[in-house]
Amino acid sequence: MVPAAARLSREVVGMAGEPITVVLTGAGGRMGRVVAPVLDQEPDIDLVAMVSSQYPRRPAPGVPVRCSDLPEVLAIVSPRVVVDFSVPAHSLQVIAAAHAHGSVPVVGTTGFKAGELETIAAGCVRSGLPALVIPNFSLGATVLARLAREAVRHLPALEIIECHHQGKRDAPSGTALRLAAILGEGRTAGIPVHSVRLPGMVAHHEIILGGRGEYLTLRHDSTSRECFIPGLLLAIRRARQCRGLVQDLDDLLRPGPGTGEGDGS
Repeated sequence: MVPAAARLSREVVGMAGEPITVVLTGAGGRMGRVVAPVLDQEPDIDLVAMVSSQYPRRPAPGVPVRCSDLPEVLAIVSPRVVVDFSVPAHSLQVIAAAHAHGSVPVVGTTGFKAGELETIAAGCVRSGLPALVIPNFSLGATVLARLAREAVRHLPALEIIECHHQGKRDAPSGTALRLAAILGEGRTAGIPVHSVRLPGMVAHHEIILGGRGEYLTLRHDSTSRECFIPGLLLAIRRARQCRGLVQDLDDLLRPGPGTGEGDGS
């Protein structure tokens, strides 16, 4: 039996007639160093350029192209998808540049403010292109959110604890805030979120729900950044099928036309 990932790769190549061209920004960062070799090995993905402040301003010869100037790179290679893991201020520039060059941004940056997400959504409308701004590409974390949606129907009292490595700049994490937003729909008071930053950790999210004489704990642990790869590849392969601002990996797992249609919020 052919694995589902392999079937999807064949379908994408078959539909497009050629591999999905991708530019990776933040190539020298924690996630960039994990993502680059993976993209370079996928048969249906063509990593055409990498962007990092560590590279020269003018495109260096070689494959993939290496450069610190994203607009310059986009003008040269015209990719279908631009992948970014950085910080909100930089990601906003990446998203705008990608849309300006007809590319779909797939962003794993966290820490965006509500107003910044509204700006991205408005950019999607103006450009007619989607933007995938997903705080957690882990399939396990996506399942956690699904389970929590069911659990909160029966145990509405809950709190969230998130733990990350000491180098993570935003607190609470984007995943924790997204969980709180999803599970807190219709509430007048917010869901308490507790943050921990310690060495030795990667990404950990725990939801504790309480009831009369009982409590339920749902927890997801990332032991390495490789857990984000399957979800990222899914987002790259389905980016062109999306519409508007997409903030949840779960949207990409829904079958049928219009897969990954964001709510624009």
